[in-house]
Amino acid sequence: MTGEIAIVQTTVASREVADTMARVLIEEQFAVCVHLTEINSVYLWDGEIQRDAEIRCEFKTTVEHLSALVERLIEIHPYDEPEILILSPVATSDGYARYVSENLP
Repeated sequence: MTGEIAIVQTTVASREVADTMARVLIEEQFAVCVHLTEINSVYLWDGEIQRDAEIRCEFKTTVEHLSALVERLIEIHPYDEPEILILSPVATSDGYARYVSENLP
């Protein structure tokens, strides 16, 4: 379906990095909107449990732009092994779907 929305989620260590990534991906027309949320992450790294404050970034895009967004996100992401999750909404309001589709080339 043309204009179908996808959400790409990742985390970074600081608000500054999150803001930069959001700005780059919107300016380069890979995403139309980014939600940035402060979170606490608990995870296993090199055999040890880690706990860090992070920023969760949720990039709103279309399925047509998905591969290019993920490729660019990997290029600019500072983590060695970034979490990149691709989510597909069960449903989206017609107005929001139109907004996303109309604001990406």
